[in-house]
This record gives sequence, structure tokens and C-alpha cells, in this order.
Amino acid sequence: MRFTGGWVGALVIGDLAMFTVAAYVAGGLIDHRWDMHSAMARFLHSSFAFVAVWMVMFYILGLYRRSLALSFRDEFYFTVIALILGVVPQLIIFTVLPTLSTSRAVLLLAASIAIILVGTARSIGHVIWKHAARRGQDPIRDRNFPFTSRSKATEFESSVPGICRPLAVVSKRLFDLVFAFIALLICLPVMLVACVLIFVESGGPVFFRQERVGRYGRVFRIFKFRTMKPNAGSVWAKPGDTRITRIGAMLRRTSIDELPQLLNVLAGEMSLVGPRPEMKDFEKVFAASIPSYVRRRIALPGITGWAQVNMQRNLSPSDVKDVLPYDLFYIQHWSLFLDLTVLLKTAAELLFHRAV
Repeated sequence: MRFTGGWVGALVIGDLAMFTVAAYVAGGLIDHRWDMHSAMARFLHSSFAFVAVWMVMFYILGLYRRSLALSFRDEFYFTVIALILGVVPQLIIFTVLPTLSTSRAVLLLAASIAIILVGTARSIGHVIWKHAARRGQDPIRDRNFPFTSRSKATEFESSVPGICRPLAVVSKRLFDLVFAFIALLICLPVMLVACVLIFVESGGPVFFRQERVGRYGRVFRIFKFRTMKPNAGSVWAKPGDTRITRIGAMLRRTSIDELPQLLNVLAGEMSLVGPRPEMKDFEKVFAASIPSYVRRRIALPGITGWAQVNMQRNLSPSDVKDVLPYDLFYIQHWSLFLDLTVLLKTAAELLFHRAV
């Protein structure tokens, strides 16, 4: 939903105040000086750069135009990613112009404090705004999800989402390659342990391969750790499924079973973030019975996605109609900023023991 002029003004003033406080507190903690004279001197140098760069970054990322957050936690995640992205140009500026600041510690501490202050303020603001703007309304419809009305469905069907543009395709591919390779290196020890545990409990094969439908309807083989007994079939898994092994239950609960899909990402068959790929048989049924379902095929399927971080896992086929609006919303509003936010939220949900 787009912000009104009054709300934009409140956000700008609030962020400006929080950034200034964060810079002042960080400088005071590092320099051990709290008088206003030294505070003004700091502000005219590095602190002014902190505030200016972060405000510009928030503007570039669209945080003063609209909110894509569905909850106050989402607002916090978007704020965290925006602040982290704002640190990068500041490090470059301070390296090129060392007279502005000689302390990287002040910058990093200011960023940490700003995460707490700005993230909390925006989360509280989201609750207030949501209460005032969506009173008695369906949050999905209020956010103009695709096909909530016939006119919007027609508009969405005839439009070309930004995720399909050549520059977006290249940037998303580079993003996937870099982060998938790093994630594979970090997760390799965990994956090796998972291989050993699976083999010890139920023998081989360790990996599970299954045909899924990818971008533009292309069929590929997805890689996962095997979590069921051998020859368990392709019936949709349900909570408490007796085909799931003890190690498999643990792998599913922690989403470790999804890690081999990093290989699919490196191969260009999947993305880190996107709609989840479905089995061929289910895909045919969904495409034939649900309007606009085929539109989700214009994006590479993902290991995680906007629907996965906003809905519970272990959904049934009957829930696809509820999942689809999230997938199409992601496609319509895609950006690398949104991808980073989904990855951060995925990591946070996993840490708090909620599978995604």
C-alpha cells in the first residue's frame, strides 16, 4: 500500500530523529564524550554522512513510497536490510575520504543502534498504520494482490513484470550464484553430516530426486535429502506421515532437507527466492483449475519464497489458492531488496524453530 503524504512526513521525521540519536550514542560510546560541543563536531563530520546516506538509501529502496510488509516483523526485516545496504556506500566514502571519519567502529555501532531504534519505531508505526488503514479489511485485498478484482487481473495478465526484464534476469542470476556458492560452502559440513545420518539409518540413496516444473513450464529434477523410506512414492506429504524416517523428520523440521537445492540454483534451474516448484501431476491440475496459476511460471522457482515466509509449511493441495496470491505478488513487486528481505526472514524463522 502506498503511503499518504502525511505518513511520509511522519516517517521522514521519525527516521531522521532515530538516525541522529543512533549516531550521537555511537559516537559517545566510542569517544567517551557526551557534551553537546563534541556531539555537534561529530555530527558535522561522520554523523552527518551516516544520516544522509541512510536517508537516501531508504528513499532509493522505496521505503518512503509504500510498504510491502504484511506484519510488523516484516517492517523490521525490511529496515534491517536497508540499514545494512546503507553501510556499504559509507565504508566506501570513508575509505575514499578518510577526513570524514577515522573510525569504522562508530559506523558499525551506529548501524546496530539504528537497527534497534528505526526498526522498532517502524514496526510500531506499522501496527498503528495497519489499524487505521485496514480496519475491517482483508489484508491481502488491501494490498492490491493480483486478481482480487477482474480489472486488476486483466492488468496483471497484460503487464510485463520487472523480474522478466533483461537487467533483472542478469542481476538476479548473479545474486543467486554468489549467495548460493557462499551458502554451499558454509553448509557443506552440515550436509555431510546429514548424508552420514541418512545412510546409517536407512541406507541409500541419500538424495531424493524428483521431476518438478520450473520456469516457463520446463521440467527439471530437484535435489533434496531423502526424508522418507525408500520407494515412498510421490503422494503429497502430510504432518505425521508414517513414510517419514526419524532423521527425515529432523531434517524437515530444520529445513536441512532443502539444502541440496543449492545445486539446482548453481545449475540455473532454481533461484534462492521464488515460487516453490510443484510436481508435474499437481502442476497440471492447478493450472487447469486455478485462473492465473500459469503466471507464476515466468519466475524461476525458489528454495524459499514470499509465500513460504508468510504461511506455514506442510500445506495441502487445497491451500494452493491461498499461496498463489503471495507468489504473484512477489513476481509483481520483485527486487533484489525484496529477495534479501525474504532470505533474512527465512533465516530468522528457522532460528526460532518455525520451518519455512
